[in-house]
Amino acid sequence: MLVLPALGLYRWVPAPAGRVLAVVGGEAGDALGHAWRIAGRLSLAVGRFLAGLLRRTLAEPASWAYRTVLP
Repeated sequence: MLVLPALGLYRWVPAPAGRVLAVVGGEAGDALGHAWRIAGRLSLAVGRFLAGLLRRTLAEPASWAYRTVLP
């Protein structure tokens, strides 16, 4: 007796809400994927910049001093 009204209620309320939430969740997942990829590229660029900066300010002068001043 209560099964048919409950089934009808399920078809009209939670099922459409679940489909909407699935679409919203998929879009949010895609957005997070793009943000993750962009953050990775930015992190790589910052790391390369810092590596070059440290190389030019520390490693190259130390290498020059080792080759010219010390021997």
